[in-house]
Amino acid sequence: GRSHSRRIQHDSVALRAVLVAVSTKGRLRPWWQEHSATRRPARDPLPAPIPPPLRPATGLRVATDPFHQHLLDGLAPLHSPPLQWRSLNQWCDLLRTGELEAVLLASVGPDPKPSEPVEGMDWIPLGRWRLLLACRSSSPDSAAAPPPRCFRFLAPPLAAAPALHHALQEQQLAAITALDAVAASDWLAELQRGDGLLPVPPSLLLTSPWREAQLSAVWPWEPLVERLWLLVPQELAGSAAVLSLAARLRERIAAAPGPAGTRTGVSGPP
Repeated sequence: GRSHSRRIQHDSVALRAVLVAVSTKGRLRPWWQEHSATRRPARDPLPAPIPPPLRPATGLRVATDPFHQHLLDGLAPLHSPPLQWRSLNQWCDLLRTGELEAVLLASVGPDPKPSEPVEGMDWIPLGRWRLLLACRSSSPDSAAAPPPRCFRFLAPPLAAAPALHHALQEQQLAAITALDAVAASDWLAELQRGDGLLPVPPSLLLTSPWREAQLSAVWPWEPLVERLWLLVPQELAGSAAVLSLAARLRERIAAAPGPAGTRTGVSGPP
């Protein structure tokens, strides 16, 4: 009789544990949370669920190169293709396969239109700005180092920035050293050698870690005007998401400051 009553009591406890587990809608809890009030009282609330990441402002899968990535902050998805330098053909492949829906591209030169039409794609103009030449600052710590006998231009790979390479060659002032570095720290380390001049968008120097590097920025001898475009498949060119993204980017480009607080961005068609 006593062993029988103990079995009934044990079975009722097991049944209650099963009912509690079912009531949690599939979230099984450890057995000691059901049988031990001393380890965790039943009235303790379950841990709050982790909120999902914020959806980008446009919802588009959009990407760009390392020097213009800061323009997409808050606009691009959290899971974009790995940041790297890509040629126009490589960007188009990502658009055609659907991995991306838009690409922010830049071109330097006097031509107000992209040099290469792309079948099935539309170029949406975003604006233009003058590039600055970033170089090592003439700080007291660097004053002891002898000044370089000659300077050199630093630039992304030729395949990723052919128009920039052409514009620098036209100036006939210095040799060009192409780097495929993606991390800002690698570019900053190259600038610290003291003989490098790096053409960069004015707004890039306001972002970390460029801002903390305390670089000097000067205007080129001949203006380097960079035009920015949004490359999208033709079927998406008129969508609300693309138009919203283009409007946001135009605002950021037009508001970009230059040296001494001047504005370098010009809105409207390049």
